[in-house]
Amino acid sequence: MKVFILATLLAAIAYAGQVQADVEYNCKEVAQKAGNTTYIFGFEGLVSYNSVLYERLKEHQQNLRQGKTSTFKRAGSMGFLTKIFLSKFVEKNPHGFEFFVFPEKIKNRKKPTKADQCIKEVWEATGGNAQMILLGHSFGGFEVINVATRLPGIRFDQAVTMDARAYPGQYKYFIRTQNVRSFRNYYQLGGLPGHKIKGVDSEMKINATHVSLLKKVYNRFEADLLQK
Repeated sequence: MKVFILATLLAAIAYAGQVQADVEYNCKEVAQKAGNTTYIFGFEGLVSYNSVLYERLKEHQQNLRQGKTSTFKRAGSMGFLTKIFLSKFVEKNPHGFEFFVFPEKIKNRKKPTKADQCIKEVWEATGGNAQMILLGHSFGGFEVINVATRLPGIRFDQAVTMDARAYPGQYKYFIRTQNVRSFRNYYQLGGLPGHKIKGVDSEMKINATHVSLLKKVYNRFEADLLQK
């Protein structure tokens, strides 16, 4: 409990530098234009969502698609999934997928979110034929489970959780849902050891910190994650 309180306090301090401006995702329009490609829905951890980094990465992807010289500025607070993990996918294959990043909403785990609406719009616009991938880091890992639970009628091809976290009393919900075809869970062995998720296809402990874990997971299967 002491460790959890310390982590929460540190996160609250970090909140001062965090950016959570309202974002227009335009998921339906994106899906209608992109068609049956791969869609990644990412979830940042506790007070880690940074809308500036997200929109900056979206712009970077568009520039690369148009053959323009572009550099993604990773400077900025938090946004670890965006700047450490997703940015590598964008620079590796900017044409290969569409992505959306959301903040976690685990305090009200049953309440529908913007992410739910976005996923529904993509699913309907593509006739359920696109590849759907869920990614989550820290509290965002638990949000992956919650989203899949709230949307039982949608098939997710892959789910990857990295050092998934939750509030005390919520770990009983760390259970894989049947609408996820492939579920992988990775967690660290460091100061705040991660948690197992019941029913996943594979689970691995990695010698890393809460943040460096993202890079190590990416390096393990960067091609496999975007396989058709």
